[in-house]
Amino acid sequence: MFFISTYHWYLSNIFVLSLSIFFCFCEFILPVFLYINPLYMNEYIEYHQNANENILGVAVDPIIRDLRYVLTQKCNYHCGFCHKEWCDGSEKNLLYADDYDFLFSTARAYVGIQQVTLSGGEPMMRKDIVKISHRLHDAGAKVTMVSNGARIYEHPEVMQDIDVLNLSLHTTNQELYTTLTWSSTKVTDLLERIAQIHDQYPHLHIKLNSAIISKENTPDTDDFRYKVDLAARYWWKLKYLELSDEHIPGFVSLDSFQEKLLKQGFLLDQKLPRQAVYKKDNVEVITGKVFCSEAKQTQDPQWYCKQYNDIYITPDGYISSCPIDIKKITAYDAIVSRNWAALGQLLQETIDSHTQYHCPFTK
Repeated sequence: MFFISTYHWYLSNIFVLSLSIFFCFCEFILPVFLYINPLYMNEYIEYHQNANENILGVAVDPIIRDLRYVLTQKCNYHCGFCHKEWCDGSEKNLLYADDYDFLFSTARAYVGIQQVTLSGGEPMMRKDIVKISHRLHDAGAKVTMVSNGARIYEHPEVMQDIDVLNLSLHTTNQELYTTLTWSSTKVTDLLERIAQIHDQYPHLHIKLNSAIISKENTPDTDDFRYKVDLAARYWWKLKYLELSDEHIPGFVSLDSFQEKLLKQGFLLDQKLPRQAVYKKDNVEVITGKVFCSEAKQTQDPQWYCKQYNDIYITPDGYISSCPIDIKKITAYDAIVSRNWAALGQLLQETIDSHTQYHCPFTK
């Protein structure tokens, strides 16, 4: 009897020990091994993503969303209508290139994110922007950069790591451009540099981003027609966003803008949750709203945000899925300590936060 009891005791302890080793392997050893071996990481993650799973085999939301890295709050422009994602006037750049690399690798493994957007402020003002873009590219990220383009000439090699350049160009009228941006940038010089970038890095997809301004860049203006010519010549895309506040001078509703597009011969090609795409010949015009303005018009803004919003990361390591700061979660310690499991949990908590906390647009 004693022998049997001892035998069962040993069996039960071996079973518990085996489970402990397995979970330790899944939570700590496997993630670290994959992180330091990118080739195996890519193959392993691709296998699980085909099944809409994270690296632990847990189902993840297949919705495409971005990691939006607010790399800096500094900007060399001062556009009055800028919606300033996460900019509160402070400047604490506590995260570095290897931190952003680790953050992306963790987000890809745990919540299935493939895309990164570098924004700010002006991302080209980061002194380590070359290292950041290179590390993300090597990690397998599809990288978009939102930039005014004025400082791209300082580090054009960044573009070899970028997939999409969203160039903020609200007008090609020099006088108005100077007034809007409070800068000394010459529009002709800027466009010449971008054309050179286009020729030097043919893989790069370029979008000319514009905030819609009454009588200045709507489809019935010379500015719009000039941008259409540029888009046709270089196979660039045009993107127009409704101003975030209807009380801003020059506000034009997106509906009005789209009606004018139709009058110019553009046809609706795609209607997506966050944007509508119009085409004419080889020119593509993308229209949309700032995310919160779009969510506000839906019947359930809270659900809409959870489904389609991105994850924002500040330069000091706070994360949120809300650009107007419903709830900020600090991930700094998990990032700098390379705590894979803790960061993965925080990212999932961020995505779920719209179901746990009150959205100001909830009706």
